[in-house]
Parts: sequence; structure tokens; C-alpha cells
Amino acid sequence: ILDQISLEIAEHYSESRSERDEQEYQLSELMLFTDYQNTNMFNYNEQSARYMQICQSQSITVPKLKRHIDNIKHMGNDLGLMGLYLASLHLKNCLKIDLNNQLNFNKLSSQQLIMNVHNKIELMTDSILNTLVETNSTNYRLLYSEKVCSLLEQIVEQYALTLSLETYDYSSSPMKCIVFVERICTAIILSELFENVCQKRYPEYNSIKSKYVAGTKSFGIKDVMSAKHQRQTINEFRTGKINCLIATAVVEEGLDIPQCNLVFRFNKPNNFCSYMQSKGRARAKKNASFIILMSSDDDKALAEYREYEEIETMLQNEFYFRSLSFDDDIEDAKELQPYVTEKGVIIDAVRAVRLIYEYCAILGHGQIFPPRVLFHGSGPYTCILSMPANCPVRNDIMCEQNRKGLAKYDCW
Repeated sequence: ILDQISLEIAEHYSESRSERDEQEYQLSELMLFTDYQNTNMFNYNEQSARYMQICQSQSITVPKLKRHIDNIKHMGNDLGLMGLYLASLHLKNCLKIDLNNQLNFNKLSSQQLIMNVHNKIELMTDSILNTLVETNSTNYRLLYSEKVCSLLEQIVEQYALTLSLETYDYSSSPMKCIVFVERICTAIILSELFENVCQKRYPEYNSIKSKYVAGTKSFGIKDVMSAKHQRQTINEFRTGKINCLIATAVVEEGLDIPQCNLVFRFNKPNNFCSYMQSKGRARAKKNASFIILMSSDDDKALAEYREYEEIETMLQNEFYFRSLSFDDDIEDAKELQPYVTEKGVIIDAVRAVRLIYEYCAILGHGQIFPPRVLFHGSGPYTCILSMPANCPVRNDIMCEQNRKGLAKYDCW
């Protein structure tokens, strides 16, 4: 059904585009021979009005419908039967609510297409998918994809392990888990699906609570997530009201949860920068894990992951070899006061050096563009730290100390 709908939308869009292109060509031909005074202004105005009428009657709903159908198909492949059902249910309700507006502001052929799509989505959701879900309500391997089952099993396993620890403090949340996804629709549907399967399959772990956080861009079947809603959801995650956050890349850089002990990439990272940023979210002091979910027969994804690991190892080696020159000055580093962030995170001079190198690797998307260190004078010493050209910190950082090692660490 979905493939048939996609084909109908593509054919309609192609016909509409051809009609508009033809009118645009005729208008451009008239423009070349119009003197804009008397001769053929009537023909030009008539063609211009015809072209504008076609443009205004072109449905902006039809391309959106195609994106929604593509998203639903993706949900079925990525999340399983239940994901397909929930996504179809969202689209059916959305189309039903806004159906009159869509029909009033579109030309006749677009109206017919929209009604046809609405009827088919309604039939598929209410008659086919709903029946399949109810019939197989306890067949979890059919309802949920292998990736969803693996994700949930590992989260529950981590949750149970944390509860069993003698050092566990029952006044705090035993687990903070982030699941990074690629699409907004995946975040929305996976969050709903997560609650559904937890209640049915693992009722003893009903304290596992999840919500999603995504960008402010509209998904179409769900209201835009405002910045205020984002902050509220992230704050609930910080305070432990929810312990599983389904997130898009919007929080890869900005989210700082020191206690987060479990991070998943539900979809593979798009680049090394995304890989490092999501991996860096696992900041619990003990038993922090970073897991990428991928198919064992996806050779391309596996090759990319190995490449990221190699880049990360190369970065660590680069830091190690460069840090050898700091070893003789390690006592100097202890004389400097550590930097304390607003959230109370303490960063000493040695840790600062490593953080700067990791940051430079992210700037270079995996290539190593190290900062430059220069010295001036022979006592007191002035150390000059220059960041890479693509770093927003444009000005050199200069520090003066009585010893060279002290000046060097002071810059970092």
C-alpha cells in the first residue's frame, strides 16, 4: 500500500511539475518579445496570470505527503510492525484533522490525490495494521525489530545491574541513558514504543521512563518542539524524573550529564565528529558504556566504525607523544589552580591539555590539527598558544611565568 501511494504521489508531482515548466517556458518566450508598451502586453499579462495561478494552485501538501510516507516506511524497517503502526496512526490523525484545509487550498487533481491517500492510510491503519498488532500482541519478535529488542534488553540489563550493586543509592536514579537517533520521527515513535514494550514485557521495571527531545523543526505529524519544551525535558532527565532520553543530534553538543552511564547510537553516526560527541555523553565515573547498534552484515557501517576507532586511536597516540614533552613539567602543573565549571566540574592543567587536543580533532572532522605553542623570552617566559584556523577562538592566548613549564600549562 505504501509503495503504491508513493508511486501515485510521484506521478502526480511529475505531471504538475511538467505543467508548470511548460507555462514558465511560454512566459519566458513572451518576455523576450514584449516591448512592455503596447504591442503584445495583453498576451504577456494573460500568460503571466495563467502562470501565477498554476504556481499558487501547486500543492505544498503533496511533497510533504511523500516525505511522511517515506518516514513511515523507514519506521517499519527500523522499528518493526509496532513502529509502522504508530507512525501510520499519527499520519492518519494528522490528515483527518487538517483534511478540509488541504482540500480547500489545492487544485482538483491534488484534492483527489489527498483524499485517496487519506482513505488508504485509514484503511491500512485501522483494518490491517491494527488487526496484526492485536493478533500478535505477545509476539515481541514480530512486533519489534531486532534492533529495538536488543536496545531494550541492554537497557533493562544495565538497569537491573545497577539496582543490584551494594553501593547503589536508592534516593537517586539508578541509570541515565541516552539513545541517539537520526530522524525526528524515529525519536517520536521510539519514545512511544519504548513505553509500550516496557509496560508489557518488563512490568517489574516500570520505573524506566523515557521521553524524546528533538530540534524545533516540524516533523509534520507532531507539533513543533519549542525551545522551552526542550529545556523542560532535559531538566527532567537531569533530575531523574525520566531516565531514558531519546534524542536527535540537537543534544550531541549541548547536553552535559556527568552521571550518564549508558549511551546508544540507534543509527550510525554520520561522521567522526558525531561519533566523538555522542560517545562523550557517557560520563559516569563508573561502568559507563557507549554502544552502536548496527547489523553484522552491514559492511559499510562496520568499515566506517573501524575507521572512527582508528582515528580515535591516532588522536590518543598524538596526544601521548606530544604529552611526553610535558612530563618533565608535571610538577609545574600541580602549582596551578584547577579550572572549575559552573556545574562544579574540576579540570586540572593536565586534563586541560587533553581536552584541547580532543577538541581540535573534532574541529578537523577526524584529521589532527593540533594547536601551536611558542615561547618568548628567557625568564620570565611568555608562552603563546595559537588554536587552529577553524577554531572560533581567534586571538592567541599568552601567559607569563617564571618557569617555561609553568607558562606552558598556564596557557592550556
